[in-house]
Amino acid sequence: VGKTFWQMINSANQFDCWAFDIEEMNPVLSKELVLVSRVEWQTPFSSIKKTPSSFSTFLFEKTGQQIHYICADVFDPHAWSFLKDISFNIVLSDALHTPEALDFEWEMLSKANCLSKEALLIIWDDLDAEMHHWFLRKKSIMASQLNVPINQIGTLYMNGWLGSRECPHRFGCLLKGFEYP
Repeated sequence: VGKTFWQMINSANQFDCWAFDIEEMNPVLSKELVLVSRVEWQTPFSSIKKTPSSFSTFLFEKTGQQIHYICADVFDPHAWSFLKDISFNIVLSDALHTPEALDFEWEMLSKANCLSKEALLIIWDDLDAEMHHWFLRKKSIMASQLNVPINQIGTLYMNGWLGSRECPHRFGCLLKGFEYP
């Protein structure tokens, strides 16, 4: 629904923000933005998404920053083409919570060459059960691909968006290029 995204675009204005979701942007959020451009394409027939996919760019007039929004199925390779060679240094993975989706997401992020080579923070939400097993299997592969010490990839427990009214759940975290005191 965009709660984290809204916090990000309001907390700093020195960067462009990107979102990728199977749903159209929440209308409460989109009414605060000015649509600059939109491209649509046919969603793959096998997708659970039954409406056209899209890539939209918005202007957040309050800060002057650009907002990019991909509305597509995580398994749609065309959607990932919009990320080609863009250098992201913060990624929050909170999409379809299956190992297959995470594998595809990792493959597409790698192919798009869009993860910063200098400083990078990746957070994976809801790494419980089979998702945790995926993370443990993938940890050494991620470390090798990104040239990150294995001790900078791990898990922690945090409350979700409901705060103290929600039991803590497991998050995955990868840090690259950060100095520890």
